[in-house]
Amino acid sequence: MLDPFVGVGGTLLACSMTDRHGVGIDLSQDYLDLYQEVSDDLGLEPQTVCQGNALQLEEILTDKEYLFDLVLTDPPYVETCCQKNGLVNARRKQAMTPRPLLQTIMKTSEICSPNSSTML
Repeated sequence: MLDPFVGVGGTLLACSMTDRHGVGIDLSQDYLDLYQEVSDDLGLEPQTVCQGNALQLEEILTDKEYLFDLVLTDPPYVETCCQKNGLVNARRKQAMTPRPLLQTIMKTSEICSPNSSTML
């Protein structure tokens, strides 16, 4: 699974919880660091993250040859884009709180096996 606007990594947390592999890209190293912190706090194996612009995907993912079954993003930017203070704390709280998309992914994992080629 590829999340080209991963932010604090809600989709990658869902990948870890459902035994899937994910790659996340974000412009902000602060958000990627926060994702790593949340993964550690939850005792989850971190997924692959890359800092950069998803428009330059071929330049970012040069190390390996990637084939993605799903491209998915969950950008809650509207909730935080105007906040000047406490942005990281708000994003951390948000990362720790399951949202409907994360819950949907978790339910889907009950139907689809990790090796399935089913597209959502």
